[in-house]
Amino acid sequence: MATTQRTHYTNITKECIWDSFDNPTSSGDPDVFINFRIKERSVAAVRSYGGHLVVTDESVCGPVEKVYRIEFGDMIFYRKLTDCVKDILRKAYLLYSSTNYNISSCKSLCKELVDYAHNVALQCILTRLKSRLARLDIIADVEVEKITISDNYASVDEVFARVQSESMADNNQKVRFAASKVSINMLERKKYEKGEQLEACIVCMDDFLMGEEIIVMPCMRSHIFHENCIVIWLEESHVCPLCRFKLPTEA
Repeated sequence: MATTQRTHYTNITKECIWDSFDNPTSSGDPDVFINFRIKERSVAAVRSYGGHLVVTDESVCGPVEKVYRIEFGDMIFYRKLTDCVKDILRKAYLLYSSTNYNISSCKSLCKELVDYAHNVALQCILTRLKSRLARLDIIADVEVEKITISDNYASVDEVFARVQSESMADNNQKVRFAASKVSINMLERKKYEKGEQLEACIVCMDDFLMGEEIIVMPCMRSHIFHENCIVIWLEESHVCPLCRFKLPTEA
């Protein structure tokens, strides 16, 4: 199983809270926070026989806010600010993931944050607004895409082994949902012809015969089965035996 994480920023803005003219901040630096609004998209896929990827699940959550404080004085010095931002990105799990470091997108996000914060700090000093600045929020809208690829089959024998082990699993330990009758009836039927990628139905393990009726699953043209075999399978489980592609259920 391999997980790839890609991080994209879509927008960086700022929000300032000012002291009144009558009571400006006379001493000390303003409070500065980097606020990430993170939207995460997770995609699960399997690599089926033949090397093709099939998406089995997809979800979107967020945005989730993560807030980190930095010192205003660190924003003035570019190198020190860069180190601070890198540390914050690590804490927010945006710079590294457990299995992948997306260099280009993370470097871009880091540089944009550093440039933005550094310029804001210099503007506040040059325009003499720092004394009136009570709080500064730097807001970054971030999209994280996580793609998990599993079941990297080396041969069709591994697919056979998986199907057999799952078909023999105790139904009390694994909840199964049947495919809807409409989706089963709409599956493509055709005659088996020479040149098909699979020579045997992995449900019953019997070879295909020329001209016999087979069913083609919608996930891939090469995912073919004996008509009776796959219908019986789908009446128990709504997923393709080869790649776990999900057909609609009655629920």
